Amino acid sequence: MSVSKLIQELEDMPPHEPLDWIVFSERVNEEFGAATTSEERGDLLAARAVAMEVVVRQLELHGDHLEKFTDACELEYKRLIVQETLVDGVVSYQEMLRVTDREIAAGRMSEDYALRAIAALVLPGHSPRRYWRHVTATLHPERGEGLREAAAEYNRRPGD
Repeated sequence: MSVSKLIQELEDMPPHEPLDWIVFSERVNEEFGAATTSEERGDLLAARAVAMEVVVRQLELHGDHLEKFTDACELEYKRLIVQETLVDGVVSYQEMLRVTDREIAAGRMSEDYALRAIAALVLPGHSPRRYWRHVTATLHPERGEGLREAAAEYNRRPGD
């Protein structure tokens, strides 16, 4: 099966017909493993995001059920991202940065995503502190200063 055929099936699915998430997710995983380009993988992740919305709407998920489904989907998303960044079985931080750039541009990931900060830890020219500030500000908004204040302080410093 091709990426375009999977996406077409999702688009052609009658709104009242229930989506079998497990079967759909397995097919996305198969196609993701077979995909040869970043564009194909991005299209698969986009289709996956749409399918998640369909499942939430069809099953009217709320509260704990929604949280459990979302958490499970998030773990799978992270696994797919890491899978895409493997080069000879090892995570490539250059690939991690490229893939997270794509995901941020597509609106499926935010700058404060932990995988983004991990990539910045080892890449020259990327400040891991900046990404970790996003992560900690998101996780603990009640702590310390905001990003705007931190940026203003940084900009006031003499040239480093």
